[in-house]
Amino acid sequence: SYQTNYLKRIGFSDTAADALDSNNPSMDDLQRFLRCHLMAIPFENMDQHEHPAHEGTPLIPRRKKLPSLDVFQSLNKIVNRNRGGFCFELNFSFNWLLSSLGYNTRIALADVSCNQIVPAHVVILVEDLMDVPVLVDVGFGTPGVCNVPLPIQFNASKEDLHGDKFEFKRDDGTDRFDTALYRTRISMPDVEEPMYRFCVTDNMEMTAAEFRDGLDRVLTTSPTFNEKRLCVLSNSRGHTTLGRDYIKWVEKGSV
Repeated sequence: SYQTNYLKRIGFSDTAADALDSNNPSMDDLQRFLRCHLMAIPFENMDQHEHPAHEGTPLIPRRKKLPSLDVFQSLNKIVNRNRGGFCFELNFSFNWLLSSLGYNTRIALADVSCNQIVPAHVVILVEDLMDVPVLVDVGFGTPGVCNVPLPIQFNASKEDLHGDKFEFKRDDGTDRFDTALYRTRISMPDVEEPMYRFCVTDNMEMTAAEFRDGLDRVLTTSPTFNEKRLCVLSNSRGHTTLGRDYIKWVEKGSV
């Protein structure tokens, strides 16, 4: 099944996967799934680019079948083809996995940096683990993603396993969004930057028009996705980024 193979893809043995059948949803297991996912499945946009021939390796053309909002297309890519993906693919798939394991989840549109012309990100909100929703996000690729679940509690920062700090604040800049997530990187302790804003009550369908508009922007006009080849994979101390002609290792915020 997709669930069994997905768990194997993120590092669970058959025995460990079988043991989950007797587990009720919990923050501890959510943390485990989140970290395993980030360390096994990269954020990447390789299908959107042509890869030139080099030293005996043939040219790889841009794929005709680009990412979509079809979660089973994303599951096939990630689970069966051992690939990664970008925000819609990764968070739709992770949301599917959590739901299949009994977690009560919702998906929400997010506006990266709180200033996108067309919001083009998605986050997962998990209910019933605390007295507030808990945000998880496996699809915020660069410059690295938060590797701990974040209870949506205002004006209370939480530190992730790499030393970055995250804090939710109320956002009244638009009618569409009401909550913003800010990050203070360990490498820039005096700079608080907005990651994205979202609506804490969103409960959207994967085929929602706003997601279709966001996907269209990602595939056509977003410079991050159309001008850069990216593959970002987390590890226990930071993350590794593979670009067009470079590899960058980031550890505790330092390159």
